[in-house]
Amino acid sequence: MLKKLLIIFLIVTAAGPVMAATRFYLPSSGASPVSPAFDSWYSSTNADRVRMVTSKSGTAMLGKSTGSYSASGVYIVNRMYISDPLAAQTISCSIKGYLLGKKSAATAKRFVLLKRWSNDGTLLRSYFFGVYATSLDLTNSYTNRGCPKPGYTVNQTFAYGERLSIEIGYYKTGPAACAMYDMYGDLGATDLPENETDTDTSKSPWIEFSQDLIFLGSGGKSLII
Repeated sequence: MLKKLLIIFLIVTAAGPVMAATRFYLPSSGASPVSPAFDSWYSSTNADRVRMVTSKSGTAMLGKSTGSYSASGVYIVNRMYISDPLAAQTISCSIKGYLLGKKSAATAKRFVLLKRWSNDGTLLRSYFFGVYATSLDLTNSYTNRGCPKPGYTVNQTFAYGERLSIEIGYYKTGPAACAMYDMYGDLGATDLPENETDTDTSKSPWIEFSQDLIFLGSGGKSLII
């Protein structure tokens, strides 16, 4: 028996840890576990908070608008996604994602913010990632855009029980009144591809970390002790 256990141990040791990516889906609904404050955007009037999931929850594909604004050179948030509590770990990896979006006028480019929060969502621990998700302007019909486009990396150490939030918004230029829209939901059996041309509103949007993140809460990956 001891010999068999030793053989198993040697096989596992030789193989090493299996590294896997963590793909978050962006459901169109789902009660947020906590309510962190939005960043100091020009407007968060029409923004909401939804729980981020690592397996599809089957919510309908629904377009969501920021509302219409005329101001130029401003940032407007559409939605915040909040994770389940994370185990203590350092997240150091690449990040990429895709989400359909459109605009009604003017120029609008998607902007993404990542933050680290206390477990109850009341204390901002750090703001560690903020980028134009793609260099491409939105079009007037739903078209795939980076959220963010591949090529970015993140590096942040989380304490036991802290949460990750992702805010998705836009940078608007030009004085024309303009509303920006995202197509959220995770009902689609097929995920959006890695391009900025797809227009299929039945495909599920996602944001992926190349690292296997470890969670404490239900609904995500579980920490087993």
